[in-house]
Amino acid sequence: MSVVKKVELKIKDNMTKEEEIEIIETLCNAFSKFPNNYLAGLFSEGLLNWVKRHIKDDLSCDIHINFVNTTLALEEARGKVPPLEKRIEELEEHVRQLKEGKEYWKKRYEEEGERAEQVVKERHELIDKVVYLQSRIHQLEQDLLQAKAKFYDYFFKQKEEASDESN
Repeated sequence: MSVVKKVELKIKDNMTKEEEIEIIETLCNAFSKFPNNYLAGLFSEGLLNWVKRHIKDDLSCDIHINFVNTTLALEEARGKVPPLEKRIEELEEHVRQLKEGKEYWKKRYEEEGERAEQVVKERHELIDKVVYLQSRIHQLEQDLLQAKAKFYDYFFKQKEEASDESN
């Protein structure tokens, strides 16, 4: 024969916090004596503690809002985990490729920087050579002008002497 327990609940409008806690305690105590019922899982000590805390803190005890919606959101989120894991792997691969690209371009930049330094150095050397050659050309032009002047002086002096001797 099955044991039956009747529970009387004194529910009224505008109950005090203590009265509401007493009702949930009564339900939890009643179901604790019959653990093979689905409702025994609902009216557990965990629920009792949660409801007491919410009532004392003036929070909603709406189980649907607090647990069912959260549970559904969690289940939905769990369903998205594998695609997110794949997306994370894709993004990690993309980051790896970007790092490789960064290293490649960094190396190229350094190489080009070294090459640019070499080009600048060579350019300065060429400029120095050009300046030296211009200076040397100027000096040779001066020497040539002096040689021409001496030649003309000598040539005209010889011409004058030849002209004086022939007279």
